Amino acid sequence: MTEKLPVSDTSYQGGYILKPACEIPEELQRLDEIHAAISRYFGGQLCLAPMAATSPSKILDLGCGSGAWAIQAATQFPEAEVHALDISPLPDRILPSNIHFHLADLSQELNFEPETFDIVHSRFVMCHVLNGKEVIERVARLVRPGGLLLMEDMDISNLVTTGGPAVAQVVSILMQLMRARGGDGEIGRKLEAIISSLRFFEDVHVTRITAPFSGTGPNAANNELGLAIKKSHASGDAVATLFVEQDVTTDTMEQYWKELGQSGCEAIIYFTWARRIER
Repeated sequence: MTEKLPVSDTSYQGGYILKPACEIPEELQRLDEIHAAISRYFGGQLCLAPMAATSPSKILDLGCGSGAWAIQAATQFPEAEVHALDISPLPDRILPSNIHFHLADLSQELNFEPETFDIVHSRFVMCHVLNGKEVIERVARLVRPGGLLLMEDMDISNLVTTGGPAVAQVVSILMQLMRARGGDGEIGRKLEAIISSLRFFEDVHVTRITAPFSGTGPNAANNELGLAIKKSHASGDAVATLFVEQDVTTDTMEQYWKELGQSGCEAIIYFTWARRIER
């Protein structure tokens, strides 16, 4: 198999290696479903951080994708302005009136003043963007003193070591694609160090969740989350198309999907949040 890295393919924008939800209805459904699964894991909440205690008036969702997180935030906090930002247009869907969408590239400077938002959030985004560490350092300055920075991402390298040979092969290709575009498939486990190094955040909290794709781990909630992530991954036409473009054989992909469900194959997700120090 020859590995093909579409580094110059403009259909993949801003480092994100999947086609956007505004172009593929199945991708919209996939992103909505994974948001719903994570929200269930959080007991119906948006995250593990005490968002309500900040009484937010301005919220920023970076790389909003289908808009699912921003829609729930706008519904949960109807008095707040929720600013949703992505490099691709939002899908055509009904939005709460307090959502404001911005078409922008996270790898570039954003048109917001520092210390503008009570809450700045991203989920499964920083692994894709060019120079994710620098982007985090830049967007962190958009959080007002006393506000919250919420960063959620995976370390997909864990799949290389916990999955079978086909999983290791396919995920290695995925990580190469991400690196070719300046992304970092391991950034989840680095979030705490990046945020702590800024020196203007306190109470840096990290929750490391192991999500078994087999659904046979010791924790029922983690099992449900793992099964949802696996289903989301397996049902995404954009995901399947990506590997077809890399000349991954049908037999390899069939083995890949089979191995994902084997005992021991698991995703590692890092839910990280921190409060900006009051002056």
